[in-house]
Amino acid sequence: MLTSNQTKNLFGQNKHKNHNSFRETKPQKIPKLEAFEGLILIDGISNFLEQNSSKIFSINEIIEGLYGKLDEHELKQVKGSVQKELSRGYRTGRFSRVPNQIGFIPGTTS
Repeated sequence: MLTSNQTKNLFGQNKHKNHNSFRETKPQKIPKLEAFEGLILIDGISNFLEQNSSKIFSINEIIEGLYGKLDEHELKQVKGSVQKELSRGYRTGRFSRVPNQIGFIPGTTS
């Protein structure tokens, strides 16, 4: 004869006992530098490029200009959203690209 603990396990009633241990953690919001805090991302990018109109920037330099120094995990977390906003800004005519150089944006905006 089976004991009550054995019958529960045989019929899968306790199968999902530790189900909560696989929850994904929600990414934390990375704060911008004080000069750009409170601005939506595309406006922060525009302001940064306008303030530095005589330079050419890579995406990582724009991120550092908006957020300061980030560790690898934080950089990975914000890079996609910055890239999306730069692409959107380019499509709408808000930003331009440096000819023949992938990933570089001039400081002046349209």
